[in-house]
Amino acid sequence: MKREITHHATCLSAKIEYNSPMPMSYDVLFIGHFAKDKIIVGDRVEISSGGSVYYGAIALARLGYRVAIVTRLHPDDFPRLDEVHAAGVEVFATPAPQTSGIENT
Repeated sequence: MKREITHHATCLSAKIEYNSPMPMSYDVLFIGHFAKDKIIVGDRVEISSGGSVYYGAIALARLGYRVAIVTRLHPDDFPRLDEVHAAGVEVFATPAPQTSGIENT
């Protein structure tokens, strides 16, 4: 069964106002934390996007599903959403005091 989502939201990742009275239809809607992880291997440190919302949305979009994400993250990290958006995922993000994340060593 298909479900339609009607929304009036600001798509902050693209930094444009997106007010649509038209119903939007998605196969999968992820709601949760977009993460900014710190990966440490030896003396090398890398900051990487992550979290189940990130990995799940990109995987399903690559399989041809219509996917959307609803998440919160620090405004400084909004450019990290461009990768998800480029994969064909609709992104609805709101500002948060900080972005979730973990440190992997």
